[in-house]
Amino acid sequence: ALRVGAAGGNAADAAAAAAAALTVILPDACGLGGDLLCIIRKADGTTTAINGVGKAPAGLQLPLPTDGAQVAAVPGFVRGVCDLIEEAGTLSRDEVLAPSLELARDGAPMTRETESALLAYVERLSRGGADDSPWVKARAKGAGTIVKLPATAATLQAIIDGGADAFYHGPIAEAIVRAMAREGGTMSLEDLAS
Repeated sequence: ALRVGAAGGNAADAAAAAAAALTVILPDACGLGGDLLCIIRKADGTTTAINGVGKAPAGLQLPLPTDGAQVAAVPGFVRGVCDLIEEAGTLSRDEVLAPSLELARDGAPMTRETESALLAYVERLSRGGADDSPWVKARAKGAGTIVKLPATAATLQAIIDGGADAFYHGPIAEAIVRAMAREGGTMSLEDLAS
């Protein structure tokens, strides 16, 4: 956020940059597969709300289990952060998302909170198919370990290049649907596209 502000960005640019960076450095708290809510108040006093909260997949079956792919909502974060940049920012998507891309590509240190979350939820993460995640692989090394996230970097680059549509259509959307299906989820390409 500080870097984007120093480059001439406004508060919306800084907020979008900070939110995107958090998806990289605090995977236990937020992610590209999460949500984003914000209210923008402009200098003229007008306000706008951005509701980047995903809806339930159309094929959702009740009753819901307590965890797993069946309880995952369609991610709204990417559309929300792109809308925030486009509707209220002064910088380009590339300028706003560059710091998070660099963190994902070059590595971010594991926090003590992330280390604790990884240890507390190791069984759930393994059950959910996350054993190959760079964060899960690095958990034994502990806090301070630099974790590189090449898949996250590739996703961020696609969003920089193609906007939110790059996430909700095409190869990224197809990968999300495949991962959900592997774990018993019902999210479809149509859910992501809408």
